[in-house]
Amino acid sequence: MKHCGLFYNIYDIMSVRSRSFNDRIVINTRTSIFLQSVEGVELRKELIKMTQSAKYNTRTMYSISNKDGLTFVDKHMKYMSMYPSLNCRQYVSNLKLMTKIRSAK
Repeated sequence: MKHCGLFYNIYDIMSVRSRSFNDRIVINTRTSIFLQSVEGVELRKELIKMTQSAKYNTRTMYSISNKDGLTFVDKHMKYMSMYPSLNCRQYVSNLKLMTKIRSAK
């Protein structure tokens, strides 16, 4: 962003604001499309099964935006929707490995 003395060029500031606003719209649209897709629905079901199983540690995480916390399913669905090139099946498989509760011997 260029500045003229103490003041920033107003057109540069407006372009940054509109760009970040448009980025938020793209993310929300991308999230919406992913959640409604066949793959998104199947992955959500898989994550819900994980939360209902005693085999996995799927505790709710602290969230500033939600006083009840961010659920395991919501957190990971949001993450997968943000990265379209992500192999979501592999991601869920890795989650299962990382969150599996192992019994002490």
